[in-house]
Amino acid sequence: MTAEKRQELLEQQHALARALVGVVGAPAGFDAARVKLASSALRNKRWRSAAKAWPRLKQELGNEFVALFAAYACVAPVPATPVEDAVGFARYLYKEGKLPRELQRPLRRFRLRSWLNSFKRATGKLKLARTRA
Repeated sequence: MTAEKRQELLEQQHALARALVGVVGAPAGFDAARVKLASSALRNKRWRSAAKAWPRLKQELGNEFVALFAAYACVAPVPATPVEDAVGFARYLYKEGKLPRELQRPLRRFRLRSWLNSFKRATGKLKLARTRA
C-alpha cells in the first residue's frame, strides 16, 4: 500500500470514528442510516455505563440524565472507563451549573481520592503531615 493510499484510509477511518461518536454525519461512501444507528447504539451504551458507574447521579437527574449526557458526550472524548466518564459528566454538569447540590461533595471527594492515588503511584508513598490541635 502506498503512502498516499495509507493516508487516505487513515482519513476515512478518522471520519468514521467522528461519525460514530456523533460529532459529524456519515462520511462519503458509508450508509448514513447504518452509521446513525451504530452511533445511537454506542451513545446509549455510553450513558448506561456511566449511569451504572454512578447510579446516584442518574437518580438525582431523573429524566434529564439522558439529554444532559448527550450534550456532554458531544464535547467530551470517550474516556478509558465508565467511572471516568461518570466523573467527567459530573464535572461538566458542575461547570454548567447543573450538578445537583447533593452530588457536589461526593465529586470533590472523588477528585481528592484520585489526586492522592496519582500522587502515591508517582512517588511510591504518601506521607501526610499531622497537625496537633
